[in-house]
Amino acid sequence: MQEYGWPGNIRELANVLERALILQKGDCLDAPDLGLGVQRTVPSAVDGEMVTLKEMERLHIERVLQRSGGSVTEAAAILGVARRTLYDRIKALGLAKP
Repeated sequence: MQEYGWPGNIRELANVLERALILQKGDCLDAPDLGLGVQRTVPSAVDGEMVTLKEMERLHIERVLQRSGGSVTEAAAILGVARRTLYDRIKALGLAKP
């Protein structure tokens, strides 16, 4: 944790810890649980086509919701946003309610 740059400062630290606590499998957190060594990337195009930022956001939220089994709480932790914020984005993007 000390070697990570923390570009998002304390907010990023809080989100990483919250996400790790939600997704942890054991009784304690280990370095891999924090996901700091994993490079998080989002593709710039879908099927070779350029898409709008709004469409990319919709696709990414859908993907994270699918990966979290429809759990908005878990998806919000993965995305680093508050659960209420994710609900608002789901509504604004016209996604089906989980």
